Amino acid sequence: MKGGAVRFNPVVNNPDIIGPAGPIDPQVGIISLSKPGAKEPSSAIVSFAMHPDTTGGGTLYSADYIHSLDERMKKTFGPEFTTLFGTGTCGDINNRNVHVEKQRMADELGSMLGDTVVEAIEKDTLAPVKTTVVGCA
Repeated sequence: MKGGAVRFNPVVNNPDIIGPAGPIDPQVGIISLSKPGAKEPSSAIVSFAMHPDTTGGGTLYSADYIHSLDERMKKTFGPEFTTLFGTGTCGDINNRNVHVEKQRMADELGSMLGDTVVEAIEKDTLAPVKTTVVGCA
């Protein structure tokens, strides 16, 4: 903000806005898991750096955009598909664009993220894991 102040979620088109508070992390971390011999994955671990607070308020509990991500994954890989989501390091990163009135909400954001994850899995752009056996003690 002009004068050096940092303000989160200022009013749209506030004339004191000079730029974002900091950088974003556009990367999506994906680990796709498949059962032995299966052609399709059975689950995925997804990490993305954005606060899950895009429902617009008034909700005590919500899966937020992660619900739409999970629905997108199930649509492609079947109803038994499991999505494990971890919020990346997001500090002050959220979905707000301070230059437009209409903000993207949970369903749209989750579907967009899901499209990105599905594309990475289907185009086989993920680096394979060298060891195929995972165990725990």
